[in-house]
Amino acid sequence: MRGIIIIIVLVSLVSAQKQIVIHKKDGSTIIESVIGIDSITFTSDIVAEYLFNGNADDGSGNGNNGTVTGATLTEDRHGNANSAYSFDGVDDYIAVNQISGLTVEQTKSLWIYMKDFNASIESYYPFDEGGNNHWVEIIDKDDDGQPFIRSGLGEGGTYVDGTTKLANDKWYHITVTTNGVGAINVYLDGQLEASTSSGDVNGSPAKITIGTSGYISGFFKGSIDDVRIYNRVLNTEEVKLLFNEIR
Repeated sequence: MRGIIIIIVLVSLVSAQKQIVIHKKDGSTIIESVIGIDSITFTSDIVAEYLFNGNADDGSGNGNNGTVTGATLTEDRHGNANSAYSFDGVDDYIAVNQISGLTVEQTKSLWIYMKDFNASIESYYPFDEGGNNHWVEIIDKDDDGQPFIRSGLGEGGTYVDGTTKLANDKWYHITVTTNGVGAINVYLDGQLEASTSSGDVNGSPAKITIGTSGYISGFFKGSIDDVRIYNRVLNTEEVKLLFNEIR
């Protein structure tokens, strides 16, 4: 149910489509046909993967394990026990030491489930890279208790806002990408929400925080699961497949 075991790319000589064959842990197989993609693998260039199956260890094999402060294991979006982390919105978070080799070409992907967001809350952070590199914020820019996704680069630098107002008590899949010129793409549930063509670029390795900002403030309340960090920009079709095949 969680993760991807084998990915095989089959080429159709007639249609020039690629078929993505994905074998999951429950033994099921899913086949997707995609046009215009040379290759797809959800493990290529991944530098950290937090599936939260009983702990905050890095499943990518790169040893970037998380340290849990206060957050507790809870059910994931499939109802599996001890398969996501719950954050109390007060002082819970998960920290990861600096990830060496992390480039400015990045994709970050995660599932969130908000609890008790209301008009008295300005914003909080489900994910941050060092407080001034690449962050994901949930912000109530209309002061109506219905927040948007905001993703940005640099402290007080370039950012872009999503267009969908998020609701409490619902799982959402968020993917954000940035490239070498600081362009940002924000996806919600596999669909592109917003983008900017250029911005600030900070390529320095930084400490990762999940459930709060890098300044240990703006604490997220709710659940977070399946956090993935890639050293490349996933394209639109890959983001859509990532959402569809792991939801």
